[in-house]
Amino acid sequence: MLKASERVLASYRDELLPCTSFDEFCDIVGLLEDIRNPSTCIDDVLRHLA
Repeated sequence: MLKASERVLASYRDELLPCTSFDEFCDIVGLLEDIRNPSTCIDDVLRHLA
């Protein structure tokens, strides 16, 4: 369990933390297949909630 948590933390630190945009985050975690346009995704979601 300890080794698994170390791997998760290392992945977060090395891959996710350096992300400078939502576009980059979506690319790293493999969401580009599900989110067609990451640059407008958050605006679209917030617009639908309003």
